[in-house]
Amino acid sequence: MNLFDRAVLFTITAISNVLGSRKDPQRGQSIVEYALIIAIIGAVAAVALITMGSKLQATFQNIINTLQAYPGT
Repeated sequence: MNLFDRAVLFTITAISNVLGSRKDPQRGQSIVEYALIIAIIGAVAAVALITMGSKLQATFQNIINTLQAYPGT
């Protein structure tokens, strides 16, 4: 068996192992659950930023104004 044949065999074996490991239904279920958790966290963060956006902007603007009031900053 030459080097090319070994490389092809290795590639096919690796792909087969990856695809074979995805046949576990619990693993797929876990991935979906993690995706849903991430989506929910993202939605909550987006809603929080939208509702508190003006307050955050005012707070940061207040910090900027305070820092600009001191000479040398």
